[in-house]
Amino acid sequence: MSKFTQNEETEIVKSARDITATIEYEEREVKRLKSESFSEPPEPPVRKILEKAKKVEPEYPEKPKTTYKYSEYFKEKVMKYSLPARILRGIVLVLLALSGIGYLIILVLFGFSYKNYIQKKKEMNNQLANSKEYLQAVENAEKTAQKKQKELEEKIRLEQEKIDKEYATQKQQYESVILPQYNDALNLWNANQERKIAIIEEEIRLNKEALDELYANTKIVSLTYRALWILSWLYNDMSTSDHDIRYATELLDRDRQRLATQEAGNIVRKSVGQVEQTMKVGFNAVYNAIEDGNELQLDTINNLSKMRRNMNTGNVIGTVQRHNTNKMLEQMVKKKR
Repeated sequence: MSKFTQNEETEIVKSARDITATIEYEEREVKRLKSESFSEPPEPPVRKILEKAKKVEPEYPEKPKTTYKYSEYFKEKVMKYSLPARILRGIVLVLLALSGIGYLIILVLFGFSYKNYIQKKKEMNNQLANSKEYLQAVENAEKTAQKKQKELEEKIRLEQEKIDKEYATQKQQYESVILPQYNDALNLWNANQERKIAIIEEEIRLNKEALDELYANTKIVSLTYRALWILSWLYNDMSTSDHDIRYATELLDRDRQRLATQEAGNIVRKSVGQVEQTMKVGFNAVYNAIEDGNELQLDTINNLSKMRRNMNTGNVIGTVQRHNTNKMLEQMVKKKR
């Protein structure tokens, strides 16, 4: 039989539940802090390189072409003969045209004549293309293209020079100001993060010590009933009835498998949620003190946190001690009687 009253047992279970819920929340907070990371470093400036100037092609003048016609060529050929010869040549052609074979001969002669005309016309075009005037125009076009090429390259060179000067300024600003500021902020963030984690881990250690002390001094909650959802279930049952710890655990064991699979998670979330808001306020106060570099405020918060924890645990332990003292006094009175 327990040495504690039902109310005392209920308070012991409540304290165990609250400390366990606090530890679980603090462990989640440590995990969250460890998963955080500082922002990525600012991107360094990038030197922009302009494309090379495209080749400027000369705008050549169109090659000159002769207007020499076949009729002019034919006339020249005919006119080189005397008048009697031209008349005779004409009569022969007419006579030939009147016969089939003669017609073919005329066609062959015409084809040969036209081929000579084309050759002569080609030679005349070549002469025009190599004329002093045309060659000068070609040279002028190439000089104009070269001039434009140099102007374009100079323009790009000047633009690149301006870009490089801006890049050099940005690079110097990045290396001497921006990056050092980022590294300082990163180092400070890492240091603050380590302090936050260290403080909460110390809280966890002290809370675990307090919980172990509670279990050791009361000895009413066995090892198999110390899970958070079980402590919460037991407290809810005991605080709403006259059930003591023994009867409450018997009720739990009857339906424990169903509770473990269906309700345990909800019970744990609800229990942690009950301490979450209070813990958030406390953590934020600690975080703000760390980030502000306010050591005095941080020491005050830590001392109050430890004092609160010690008082809460002390109240339960005090209950146990007073209970033991009362038992001793009762025994002494009985002996005197």
